[in-house]
Amino acid sequence: NERVASAIALYERGDVTLGTAARLADLNRFEMRDRLREEGVELRIGPEDMADARDEIETARNLE
Repeated sequence: NERVASAIALYERGDVTLGTAARLADLNRFEMRDRLREEGVELRIGPEDMADARDEIETARNLE
């Protein structure tokens, strides 16, 4: 799936957070985490800055 591959590439480069990658790939965070692990991509834990933190909060709000 091209969406998943693109989201993985963006996450691996550090361009997007896990939540954003999941949204781009149309997966939930747990599915995205599993896909990243399957691809051997190291997971980054926690936001790197306030913009990432805001993005994570927005992603969490949209899960409902």
